[in-house]
Parts: sequence; C-alpha cells; structure tokens
Amino acid sequence: MHPRTARWLSAARTLHHIKVTSCEGCACRTTVDTIAVAKRVAAIEKCYGIALPPSYREFMLRYDGWSRVFGRASLLSTEQLLSPSWHHRAEIVMDRVAGGHLPPAGKHHPNSASSWRNDNLIPFGLDDTGSVVFVFDADKVDESGEFEVLAWFSGLGVRVPSFPWLLDMLCDLSSSRTSTTPEAAIRAA
Repeated sequence: MHPRTARWLSAARTLHHIKVTSCEGCACRTTVDTIAVAKRVAAIEKCYGIALPPSYREFMLRYDGWSRVFGRASLLSTEQLLSPSWHHRAEIVMDRVAGGHLPPAGKHHPNSASSWRNDNLIPFGLDDTGSVVFVFDADKVDESGEFEVLAWFSGLGVRVPSFPWLLDMLCDLSSSRTSTTPEAAIRAA
C-alpha cells in the first residue's frame, strides 16, 4: 500500500481483486457525476444531522455505493440512502435480525444491552433477503470522526471500529469463501 493510499481504498481494491479472481464479478464503479453525489452526501448528512465518517464519505464520493459487495449485500448508493423506502426496509431488517438489541460493544462501550432504537444508527448496506445489514453507530465515534459499524450476517451481529475495518472483514470473509475447492463451491451453490 502506498503511504498516502487511504486504508479504506486499499481494502476496497483488495476486495475487488478477490471478487474478480474468484469469478464472482464486481459491480464497484467509479462515480461519474461527482458534483451530484457530493450534493446527495451533503443531503444525507443534513438528514441525519451528522458528518459522515471521513473514510465512508471518501468512498461515497469515489464510488457512490457498491452493488453485491458481499454475496447479495450491497453498500447503498446516495440515492438509496436518501430514499425513505430503503431506510424503512433496513429498520425492518434490524428489528428482525437484532431482536431489538445491538451486538455487544467492545470493552470501551459498557452499554451493550441497549436497544438499537435508542441509538443513533444509520443503515448503509443490506441484501435483498434481509439476512445481511450494515449500520453506522453514530454514538460511537473515535477521535478521527470514524463511526463504529454494526454488521449482521444471518442474525449474527458483530461490531468493528470503522468502515475500513468492515471492508477488511469483508475481504477476510470473501477470501475464506473463495478458498474452497471447486467441488465444494459447486455443492454450496
């Protein structure tokens, strides 16, 4: 990684490489109309009353979402994030998979039993079946402005410190999925 390459960008490039080399295909495309995307990013920040995490903001300005980033789960585009129907869908999924509670926080966050509805959560990714959802926890912000990320995979909830960590985790999960033999991959399909 070049010393000035953002960590999220390095992880995104790695994930792209994993997907392409596993013949999974990759729908991550560079943003064409950056001015329109920047306006929608500003509208998202105004809607939630927060500044988006710097890494995620850079990601959105560069890629404006990522269809099928992990299996059938997508990182939503700015248009989708501004759509009430997508937000409602994410809330339904969070109700179902989280059972009303957040995944336990790390040792620095003792309020692990709180309901997700009591927190400042911002959904930014999910799949069509509702088995995968990615959410920012805007109540858990580090000194650089990065939010913790909550991710649910088929009801299993995990927390990671930031958006770059989520991309790293997706790289690890994607690598392990593609490291199976061709026969095992066919049986799993």
